[in-house]
Amino acid sequence: MTVGDSGSWSIAEALNRLIDDYKERTGQPKLSIRALTRQMRSDGVTISHGTLQNLVNGTHGNPGRELQNSLARFFGVSPVYFDAPPTSLEVEVMGRFADLSPERQEAVLQLINDLHA
Repeated sequence: MTVGDSGSWSIAEALNRLIDDYKERTGQPKLSIRALTRQMRSDGVTISHGTLQNLVNGTHGNPGRELQNSLARFFGVSPVYFDAPPTSLEVEVMGRFADLSPERQEAVLQLINDLHA
């Protein structure tokens, strides 16, 4: 994995990783940024094609917390995903978790809570 010039995890790297995983999970390997923007909007994320394109290219400053939270909800990850790079195991778990029904997600969360008790 690469990291940004400053040695930190950039929003562009985080988004590109999430987008690649999303394309794989949804069976849309040729999904364009424009089409992804439409899918995100239909799911309630307020974002323009230009903003998403600039975030993916690394030419946009870090988005505010509200947009990060919306992106995290859309991709099925925690907002802290944008703060530090996840391990490959964490990426796999997040992807699998996002594919579960809400009821099964609740069951997994309950199991985690029980294990932490």
